Amino acid sequence: MSTTHDLHEWWVTRHTRKILQPSDQIAAQQRAMIEWLDFLKRVMDGYGIPDLKKGSGIGMGAATRWRQQFLLLIESQGHTERLQWITWMRKRRNIEIQQYVREGGVVEKSDALRVPAKSAYRRQNHKKENNGWSLAVRQNE
Repeated sequence: MSTTHDLHEWWVTRHTRKILQPSDQIAAQQRAMIEWLDFLKRVMDGYGIPDLKKGSGIGMGAATRWRQQFLLLIESQGHTERLQWITWMRKRRNIEIQQYVREGGVVEKSDALRVPAKSAYRRQNHKKENNGWSLAVRQNE
């Protein structure tokens, strides 16, 4: 009987609550979940694993697993056209970067650059940003 009474107390206190703002812990969890929207947007824009890793700050293995999970979720919803679009965007991004390199541009390795995207270092040393790729133009000496 005490279990039923405890459950009743728990239920009533939550329904008669006056303060409707979430606790700090719940608000932090909400912000963390919202940050995944940026990761999902990058997946849907055709970003590769190194770019997802760099953009989110998670490790290479986690970026790979989460990208795959989001793609499976999209597939399970029956959005095959969206999956084809993501594949096309990924191929397009690869072609763009290959063309940029052929024209003399230098692309830094994503995992070698561990500086936040909006830091003073990146603003100073990266002359061009194109669809999330770090494109650094170096002068030939």
